[in-house]
Amino acid sequence: MPKTQFSTSWAKTQAELDSKSFEDLLNNRCASIVLDEFFSLEECTLLVKALRQTGLKNYAYEFNTQEAPMAAHLFETHYLYETKTASEYFKAARESFQLYEQVVQTCGIDPVQRVTTQLQQCLSKHIQIAEQDEERYFPAIARELNDSVLLHADFAQFIPAHWIISRITAEISWNIYLTDPEEGGECVVYDKLWEREDDSHIRGNSYGYDHAVVGGRPFAQIAARPGRLVFFNSRNFHEVHAAKSPRVSVGGHIGLTPENTLILWS
Repeated sequence: MPKTQFSTSWAKTQAELDSKSFEDLLNNRCASIVLDEFFSLEECTLLVKALRQTGLKNYAYEFNTQEAPMAAHLFETHYLYETKTASEYFKAARESFQLYEQVVQTCGIDPVQRVTTQLQQCLSKHIQIAEQDEERYFPAIARELNDSVLLHADFAQFIPAHWIISRITAEISWNIYLTDPEEGGECVVYDKLWEREDDSHIRGNSYGYDHAVVGGRPFAQIAARPGRLVFFNSRNFHEVHAAKSPRVSVGGHIGLTPENTLILWS
């Protein structure tokens, strides 16, 4: 039996950042937005040094680490707190803000502010860090990995409703690549938006999905070049290829609210 062929929702696989392309990204009409040389090579080196000095640590996964490639990180990601209490998460978020301030003071570079400013210059939307009960979500995550990242999707609309970020109507991921992986390290984004029924394809005791969920779908491959800023619709399934040399990046999530504002979290 011949394989099913899928048409693409994307008019473009890559675009420059402007109001139209960002709207296309939110509505899955574009695979990615890419800004090269968003950071200089010198800035990348300084930021990587500051992140490592502050202390990258291994993820404390709650699932089988054989199913989840090892990765080091700095700052807390909300994903690991989705089923925990708000007080647990916001305590970790406050600690992450303190660590982030150390990094910024060490290297003089503020990635979140730089990305926010760039978006405000190009878009006609209000942008702010997500807030809940007078607490702020932490807006960024730094990662260092050589291994692959399993096929998955990120879409906060379907997390438990007591999190304010579950109100979003669309979600974008942003990443700034800081090192040269030499070989590999590409982010592969598939033109397949996650739906609840797709969870039947989760692999074992992990966050990763079997590739059958994206079988035959068009995809875009984004190289991890130092200084490159990338945006993509994270409800689309995506994965990262293993790299020859450490792949260090900093990134986070951007959600569109019903009020047509943009909120940041990691």
